[in-house]
Amino acid sequence: MKLRLIAATLLASSPALAAHDVPESYNYLGIHGTRHYFDIGGHVPNPDLDDAWLPGLQAGARRDNWSLQLWAEESDIDLQSRAGDVDLRAVFASVRKHYHDDEFLGFEPYSGFTIGDKEFDSTGASSTNETVAGFEMGMQKGLGQRFILDLGVRPTYSFDNERWDGQAYAAINLVLGSTSSRADDTASSDSSASEQPAQQQQPAPAPAAASNTGSNDGDNDGVSDDRDQCPDTAAGAKVDETGCNEVLTESIRQTLYIQFETGKAAVKQSSYGELEKLATVLREYPDTSLLLEGHTDSQGSAEFNRRLSQQRADAARDVLVNEFNISADRIEAVGRGEDQPIASNDTAEGRAKNRRVETVVEASRTVSQ
Repeated sequence: MKLRLIAATLLASSPALAAHDVPESYNYLGIHGTRHYFDIGGHVPNPDLDDAWLPGLQAGARRDNWSLQLWAEESDIDLQSRAGDVDLRAVFASVRKHYHDDEFLGFEPYSGFTIGDKEFDSTGASSTNETVAGFEMGMQKGLGQRFILDLGVRPTYSFDNERWDGQAYAAINLVLGSTSSRADDTASSDSSASEQPAQQQQPAPAPAAASNTGSNDGDNDGVSDDRDQCPDTAAGAKVDETGCNEVLTESIRQTLYIQFETGKAAVKQSSYGELEKLATVLREYPDTSLLLEGHTDSQGSAEFNRRLSQQRADAARDVLVNEFNISADRIEAVGRGEDQPIASNDTAEGRAKNRRVETVVEASRTVSQ
């Protein structure tokens, strides 16, 4: 029972969902506003259209790191040389690649390819249609549970008039259904304690209460000095009725999903709370040691992943040492790279589970069975 309580304390199921809060699979509908820039390359000798805002609608579907989007917009554009305007209707179909594991200013970046049709309809003249193609660059951020903000640019080339136009857009999408990239709410636990029958797990004796005879408690462990056989126990350590450190007899393995800065080994502040839980257990059992194992998914080269996993395991150790005052001598950090997956690397959810830090709190001593 005691070891199960320790394992519960160590549970660190921080979401694999990155700080941009964009799910990896969902359908959506949305509205947008586009700033349209006519002939950004200066290829038309006498351009006659002002820049203009075009409102519109979009719909799309995303699965893992790829999405397909349909985009439609329409507005009147004033003529520069004379009174009047031109009605511009534009329709685009886009394929996008999303970089879910990356982050820029709190947004998820993406790039894409688009193809579409622009129809220019002026009063008293026949309409003109142009086939266009181009690329997209943008970024997205989740707003609560149901909305996603989408900001981007879209240069397009007209094959009919050999002209580049530009668009800058802002969109709000309503998420209709999503499969979050969040790892399982309960992180996997592989502690030896979980393999022991419940009846063999005996609760630890509670620390003896301080004597009411006026005796002092010099080390503040809850055991009065006249009964304390270990008068100098460290602050925060669990003690038995004699005032001596409780001994952890079985090692505990736990999985942490720690968030890091994109492409870096800096632990995000959002993960400090999970490392603090681990530090608390280490203080409660000061005779234990800790093994930190960094793991990655299979994206990128094997050597890059091994190096990155080592750097991130080192970073987790540094937080424990520098922020929570755990002795560096008690912690070993090892990078395992992509060699020990716990889920398939063929899916985004599986890759999210594989990006992790395994912790092993090594037992103080082994008890023979």
